[in-house]
Amino acid sequence: MELMVALAIFAVLALGVFQTSRFFQKNAKTSVVFSANLEDSANLLYRIRSELRKTHQLNFPPLKVNSKELSFYIENDYVQYKFEKGQLTRKVGLEEKVLMKGLEEAVFLRQEHKLMQIQFIMGKEFVITRVYMENL
Repeated sequence: MELMVALAIFAVLALGVFQTSRFFQKNAKTSVVFSANLEDSANLLYRIRSELRKTHQLNFPPLKVNSKELSFYIENDYVQYKFEKGQLTRKVGLEEKVLMKGLEEAVFLRQEHKLMQIQFIMGKEFVITRVYMENL
């Protein structure tokens, strides 16, 4: 009888440990995915900021900003970032490349003459940067 009680207690404890480990494993996977998305977003924002700082004119050639699209010229190259259907693409000339998938939204806002805000939304999380375009 004592052996049966000991086995039952052991089984309950083992089940508890198993459930706890599954919970932590599931949360670890979510954290890793979120961390990777956050890192990709930060790298992409850095790239956009660097390119925006290379543009020298505000009105001609035009710097176009609307909520889903950002386009500008760097030297003679027309650069366009566009968000649609959950992905952000970058187009230079005829070459178009998908930079990020799985975004809920990407928003480009021109706040002032030389200040722009870029925001990436991924579910409940978001990343925001502001770019002061010094060269303009």
